[in-house]
Amino acid sequence: MTSFGIDRWIHEPLWSQEIQDLDAALQPDLANVAELASRIPLRIFGEILLDPVKWLPRSASYLPVMPGADVQVSWNGAAGADLLVQSVDFIRCLISAAAKRRIPLSECQSLDFGIGWGRLARLWLRYAPPTNLAGCDAWDHSLSLAKNCNLQNELRQSDPLLTTLPFDPGRFDIVWAFSVFTHLSPDAFQAVLLGISEMLTKDGVFVFTVRPHSFWDYLDQQPAPAASTEASLRQETADGARFVQDQGNPHHGDLSVSAPFLQERCRQAGLRIDSLDWSISDQYEIVVAASHI
Repeated sequence: MTSFGIDRWIHEPLWSQEIQDLDAALQPDLANVAELASRIPLRIFGEILLDPVKWLPRSASYLPVMPGADVQVSWNGAAGADLLVQSVDFIRCLISAAAKRRIPLSECQSLDFGIGWGRLARLWLRYAPPTNLAGCDAWDHSLSLAKNCNLQNELRQSDPLLTTLPFDPGRFDIVWAFSVFTHLSPDAFQAVLLGISEMLTKDGVFVFTVRPHSFWDYLDQQPAPAASTEASLRQETADGARFVQDQGNPHHGDLSVSAPFLQERCRQAGLRIDSLDWSISDQYEIVVAASHI
């Protein structure tokens, strides 16, 4: 998949003036970015951020940059326009979940849990300034990379099991975690879910992804070393989780879950499942929206 042709669309009268206005008036702290970008479609905005120097010559230095394609692929399995499709798909699911809770995107406080280098945080600029979105990650390397990519968001390192919360309880109206719970052990899944529940406002929404058991069928079809986990290791727990841990890390690996597992673990964290969505761009990512019981 390649870019759908922003060179053609950019010169149409549809959004070209809005993009010029964005470049002319964008403030260095990005405080007015959401206001200026409000009439630019998310996908177009994302395409601009793939090459801001080209489309926003005056203000490009204020915006986050992309890491190298090798970093994007090693962290996310895709790069550039291909990765953008996946990112936009998730953000749209996130916006839908927030709309059902009537959460105003431009005013609320949000958390990107497992922010990595900021591929989703950069798209959130379409809806809110950096002061409205915090980020945390258990890996200090991720946070260093995010800072090197010029993210202006508040960034904190998190305890892998959220034994200690990185932010105050009840701070965030929206929390999201893309491809985080897909890699936690069942015990870590529960611990992190509980910690995030504590950081969520009583009327907030938590949006995260999980994998169905069909993920293992996909993995078995991949050539080595992608199909690196023996089927015999994928023991299913009594409540329906299958987990294969990474070597040397009992809390990290690959996890798939059943519906009963997901429902019960959310309940134990004081959450209920509001909706399930299926990613258009990745059939092995189920998008879960949950809120307080």
